[in-house]
Amino acid sequence: MNLTRNITQNILFITIVFLASFCVSYSQDIQFSQFYSAPLYLNPAFAGSSHHHRFISHNRWQWPNLQAKYNTYAVSYDTYINSIRSGLGIMAINDRQGSGSLSTTEIQALYSYELHLHEKYTFRAGAQVGFGTKYLDFSDKTFTDQFTNQGYDANTPSGEELLNPRKNYLDIGVGGILYTPRAWFGISGHHVNKPNQSFTTSVSPLPTKLAFVGGYKIPLIHSKQMAYLEAEKDISITPTLIYKMQGKSDQLDAGLYGQYDQFLIGAWYRGIPTKKYQSDLQNNESIVAQVGWHFKDLGVGYSYDFVVSKLTGARPWGAHELNLTYIIQKHHKGVKPMKKLPCPHFYQGQ
Repeated sequence: MNLTRNITQNILFITIVFLASFCVSYSQDIQFSQFYSAPLYLNPAFAGSSHHHRFISHNRWQWPNLQAKYNTYAVSYDTYINSIRSGLGIMAINDRQGSGSLSTTEIQALYSYELHLHEKYTFRAGAQVGFGTKYLDFSDKTFTDQFTNQGYDANTPSGEELLNPRKNYLDIGVGGILYTPRAWFGISGHHVNKPNQSFTTSVSPLPTKLAFVGGYKIPLIHSKQMAYLEAEKDISITPTLIYKMQGKSDQLDAGLYGQYDQFLIGAWYRGIPTKKYQSDLQNNESIVAQVGWHFKDLGVGYSYDFVVSKLTGARPWGAHELNLTYIIQKHHKGVKPMKKLPCPHFYQGQ
């Protein structure tokens, strides 16, 4: 039993090493289903977009029933300086794959500038620069030269020549968002410097990731059917989409958010149904459902990914995400109120 488990772990680890060292050009970034709940990760132009002090904790647990599960933890802080119309932010992310065999840690600093183009049009431009490190853990791995006729011998050191277990890199990203009181469109480019993430002496640049986001908020409070409700309540539906492309991979998330005052629900589809990886392999990934609630300055959101690809046969148990957003309000005395983004945040600011 132990021998079988060791062999299985080694196969998994070798696969991770191969992908991390030699196939970096085909890798994809971390993805969050609640993408608007992790705004600094989505686009650096979102830094300071709440116009208050904002603290965010965002966690994702993907495929918990598989050994190759992915666990991602992100924390961020951002604020807005009204006198210079600028947003500042800092974000830390840790991602673990294969029960921690491969881990990635990044710390990013972000800056944005807000420009009012017209009474209805506002543009935000942003940039980020960060430091990242990838680490391969060999400590609990066994190799073929540690097995004898009697089985595995933990006291026998391996003569395998191992890779450099750590790779450091610089990472740069840019982005912009154009929005009106009801609609928005944004584009971002991450890894524009194409950092080398190879653990070997070869060069394997990480491809630039381009992401396009957009949506339109439809208020319902003014419709005849909803006219009896209190006018100060935020009651709306918001169709949204995000399209990402990186290297040879691309992905589309499209769905709908509904908000009733303090409560938010959302559902969307991830995949590109018109595209096939192979003749018998459709580009379908998951259906995502989200619920959210905010009370005063605290917002809580939970989402679950229902896997609809052929991976369902392995029973991976989808993916869970939990978001906590806390706002400390800033009072901007003697200044004109700032225009808020219409996209579905837990807290938009006053």
